[in-house]
Amino acid sequence: MLPPQDVAMSRTTFATGLLLPTLLAALPACEDSAPPCTQMVCGTTCVDLMIDPANCGACGHGCDSGETCVAGACQGTAACTGPEIDCGGACVDPQTSPAHCGDCATACSTGTSCVAGDCAEPLAVLQTSLMDGTVGRDAFVLDDVTFALRALNTTTFVTGRVLDHAVLPDGRVILLAAETADVFELFLVGPRGGAWTRLSAPLATDVDVEPGFAVSADGSHVLYRTTDTDVGITELFVVAVASPGVAHKVNGTLVTGGNVSRVFALSADGRRAAYVADQDTDGIDEAYAVDLTAATPGPSAKLNPTTTDAVWDLRLSSDGARVVYRAFDSATGRLQLNLVSVASPGTATPITYADGAEGQVEEYQLSPAGDAVVFTGGNAFLRTSLWRAPLTPAADATRLADGALGDTVRADFAISADGGQIYFRQTAGGYDRLYRVAVAAPLTTTPLTPLATDAADEVTDFAIAPGGGALAYRAGADGAEGGIAQPETAGALPPRAFAPTLYHLALGATIGAPTQLSPAIDVADEGIGAGYRFAGDGVRVLYRADHDQPTFSDAYLASVATAGAPRKVSPPLDQTSDATDVSLITAF
Repeated sequence: MLPPQDVAMSRTTFATGLLLPTLLAALPACEDSAPPCTQMVCGTTCVDLMIDPANCGACGHGCDSGETCVAGACQGTAACTGPEIDCGGACVDPQTSPAHCGDCATACSTGTSCVAGDCAEPLAVLQTSLMDGTVGRDAFVLDDVTFALRALNTTTFVTGRVLDHAVLPDGRVILLAAETADVFELFLVGPRGGAWTRLSAPLATDVDVEPGFAVSADGSHVLYRTTDTDVGITELFVVAVASPGVAHKVNGTLVTGGNVSRVFALSADGRRAAYVADQDTDGIDEAYAVDLTAATPGPSAKLNPTTTDAVWDLRLSSDGARVVYRAFDSATGRLQLNLVSVASPGTATPITYADGAEGQVEEYQLSPAGDAVVFTGGNAFLRTSLWRAPLTPAADATRLADGALGDTVRADFAISADGGQIYFRQTAGGYDRLYRVAVAAPLTTTPLTPLATDAADEVTDFAIAPGGGALAYRAGADGAEGGIAQPETAGALPPRAFAPTLYHLALGATIGAPTQLSPAIDVADEGIGAGYRFAGDGVRVLYRADHDQPTFSDAYLASVATAGAPRKVSPPLDQTSDATDVSLITAF
C-alpha cells in the first residue's frame, strides 16, 4: 500500500494537478477493511437521512424531542389510544383501516375492505344455473372475511346468462356470457366488477362461443371454439388476453363435414396449441399442433401417423414440446397411448407396459414437468393397475400400484406438484380407499383413509390443496348428490347414511385421522355435490350441498377450525319460479 503522501499525490495527479485540501479534509478517515458508505457522510459518520432523527433530510437537521424522522421529514408522534396506532403521525385503527390493515405497512387492494385486521380479498366465483342445465344464469364473486357477494353480470347484461367461467392468475374473471338473449361470447371483468371487455372476436350471425374454453397457466392466452349453427362447423380460435377482441383461427382448413372436437390444450406460456379434429378426413379424428409464437398462428401439423384409427384425446406438456395421445388400435382392439415430439410430427412412439403386460389405457396424465406419463390400465389378470412411463427418453411403463386380485385402481388419480407422489383410489375389501405411492418406491403404497366396511365409508372422489399439504375427499355411496338410501320397511325412509360426506386430511410423513368438514347427514339431506374446491390456505373447502333444502344446491365454506359447522355463502336463489342452484365454484 502507498504511504499517505503518495496517496495524496496520486489524488492530486488524478485531479489534473489541482490540490483540493479542503475536500480531502472533509473525507472521513477509513480503515482498509471498512465498507463504503452507501447513505450519506455527516462529519465522520455514515447516516441515513430518511430515518435519522439527528440528521433528518440533511446533515445536522435534528428533530425535536418526541418527533420521528419519516421519509426525510420530522413528524410528531400522535397521541393514539387503543385500538388506534400511530402510522406516520396519524392515528388509525388497524382493525378497520384499508390503508393500514393489521399494521401500518399493510394496505388492502383498491375497493377492498379491512375487517378485524384482515383484507377482504376475492375468495371464489359462484355460478348459478337452472336445475335442468339448459342455460346459465349468474356469476357472483365471494369475498373473504366479509363473505359479501357481488354479481358480475347484472350491471352490463340485460339477461343474466352465464354458461362458463375461469379465473386468471391476476384475479380477473373470464365469463362465457350472453350480452343479448341469443349470442354467447367471452368477456373479461375485474373481480370487483366494473367495465366489461369483450375478449372473443366479433361473431357472425348464428355463431356462439362454446363452453369449455382453455386458459394458459400464465393467463396470457385463451383457446375457445365457436360453432356456426347455420352450417354446423366448429372451429378453434386463440386470443391474447392483452389484445382482447383480436382472435386468430388455430385449426387448418377443415374437410367438408369436419369439426374441431372438445379436446384441445395450451402450453403453459400460451405459445403452442394442440387439438383433435377430423380436419383431413371426415369422421376420422386426428391430433394436430400449431405454433402460436407469431402474430398469426402457424400452419397446423398432424402429429399422429396416417391411420384409419381415431385419436380419442391428448395431453400437451407444459413446455409445448411433447404430446401424448390416446388412439384406438384396430390390431388389438384397445386404446393405446402414444408419444410424439412436436418437432417431429407424424412419428409416434407407442407407450408399452413393462414385464409383458397388456391392456387398454383408461385414464392418463402428464407429470407437471412433462417428463413422464401416469396412467391406469392393465389386462384381465392384472385388472386395472397404476403405471408410470418416462418420456425423456421414452421407456416402458412400470407399475406403481398393483391391481391384481380384484383390487382395481380407479381412474381419478392425482400427481403431486413435484411429480414425486401419486394419490389414487383403489378397491380394498370391496370398497374404495385412498392411497399414496412414491415414484421412487413403486408398489409400496400408503393408505390414507380408514379401511371401509360398507358403502357409507368408501371414498368416492378427492381433491388436493394448493401446495399439496392436504386433501379433501367425499365418502359415501356413488359420490353423487342424492345418496342411495332405501327404506328398510314400507315405513319412513331411514337416515341417509350412504349420502356423501366431506372430509379433510392433512398430509405429511405420518397420516393422522381425517376431519369431517360437513355436518352430520340427516333424513332430509342428500349430501355433498361434486366440484368442491380448496381455498388457498389449504384448510378451508368450498363445496355444494343441499343441507338446507333437499334437491337445491347451495354453496358452503367449511374450515378445519370449525369442523362440522360450515358457513352458507350462497347468493339468493330463486327456488320457486325457475329452480336455480349453485352449479359451479372456482376458487381464486
